[in-house]
Amino acid sequence: MRLASDRQFAGAGLEWAIGPEREDMERRAVLGLYMWTPGTCFRCSERSIPVTKLASILTRAGAVYQIAACSDCVLDLEAERERRSRRLGRVYEAGQLGRDG
Repeated sequence: MRLASDRQFAGAGLEWAIGPEREDMERRAVLGLYMWTPGTCFRCSERSIPVTKLASILTRAGAVYQIAACSDCVLDLEAERERRSRRLGRVYEAGQLGRDG
């Protein structure tokens, strides 16, 4: 996510000075909103990596399956939530994966 001030500096050839650093800070801030434990990502199938629980699925037999995502997939899902919020004219708040409808 870029802010207007980044665009102003980009025109002056200074995007390297603040763009990547700000983007990294934003990524870390979003990821910091979640709790992380070792597991498997439902989206990319990576195993034994830090994941965050997004939801639980209860089967008819009564088994409970945890749905969790890795940091890269969480950032992708958050970006999609932000785009959807803009499209619908809603306020976007990071850190709500698994909590919103």
